[in-house]
Amino acid sequence: MATKTEPDPQRFIREASTWPTIRETAEAWHVPERYVRSMVERRRVAAVRLDFIRINPESWAEYMRTVYRPGDF
Repeated sequence: MATKTEPDPQRFIREASTWPTIRETAEAWHVPERYVRSMVERRRVAAVRLDFIRINPESWAEYMRTVYRPGDF
């Protein structure tokens, strides 16, 4: 049972299972999969491995707001 200060792990897993994969993120943002994977490996974005590596879309959007400039790729 989760406490008030401890998040519910089942809820987190259910939510994370809807996050996009590396491939889906790359396709949605029109960047190379290699770039997305590199940002996950460097822990620049929040991600979790379930059936595939899933990336928190809010974390990715925030990261891209700070570094992405159109035409870089």
